[in-house]
Amino acid sequence: MTRKFKPYLYILILFISFININYTFSQGCNYPSNIGKKEISDNYIIIKWALNSNADHYKIEWRKINENYSSTTTIDSIYTNEIKIIGLESGTQYYYKLKSICSDEESNWSNEYSFITNFNNPTDCNLNFTLKDGNEYSGPGKTYFYINNYEFPESKLGINVFIQNIKIIIDHSWPHDLIINLTSPSGKKIQLFQTNQLQNNSIGNSTDTLCNESMNLSDEACQNLSEEVDNYIGNFIPFEPITMLYDSTSPVGTWELEVIDQIDFNVGKLKFFEIDFEPIICPMPQNISV
Repeated sequence: MTRKFKPYLYILILFISFININYTFSQGCNYPSNIGKKEISDNYIIIKWALNSNADHYKIEWRKINENYSSTTTIDSIYTNEIKIIGLESGTQYYYKLKSICSDEESNWSNEYSFITNFNNPTDCNLNFTLKDGNEYSGPGKTYFYINNYEFPESKLGINVFIQNIKIIIDHSWPHDLIINLTSPSGKKIQLFQTNQLQNNSIGNSTDTLCNESMNLSDEACQNLSEEVDNYIGNFIPFEPITMLYDSTSPVGTWELEVIDQIDFNVGKLKFFEIDFEPIICPMPQNISV
């Protein structure tokens, strides 16, 4: 008696073999996944990732922008799925990458990731951080900067400490594209800047090496952002009142500066930022007559 050939059994065997082969390969020494920032400040960062079941430990390298990786910026014996890197410089862009070390081999390096440590208030002058440009497909470009403030630790916003003005310098050939927001450590958010004026000048004087010629946003200013002006240097009323940030909380903590570029083609750079805290508001003279 002859047996009939059953092709579906042959296909099933091949399919099972294929799954086993792929499963074997998937169990190799792969670099870590789900890499990201857990916590960041002005002088440290905590980086985390998903554990690799085949990894014995992990290795990380980091570098400042425009510098190379080196042995002094390497940790090669990490036995958990996170690492705290200390001794970083504030307001500085860094890059990093990770790999897994398995029992008899090591993985390739992961993709390179980047971060910017928090700035201190005020920031350094002549920063040169590129803003994300808008795109017709992905939408507006959003860039976030985090600024640590340590002034007036015993004071409360709107009670015994106030924001005299907010100083900004951004090198951008078309400020009409920009929306600028500021969020306090307690989560209060206001829109600082948006204009319908078609100016082709930067916000503040982007060529001023001393950062004295900034755009100064103050509730006590006279000039409105919607009015036609030659440039955005000097005192202006913010798009929303600074007093909206006054919620009787401490000014100490991390402030978030969000710069939104709505349209492409005009790329900007953050040059300077400062929140000027004072124990009392000194009103600017108004209704001056001679």
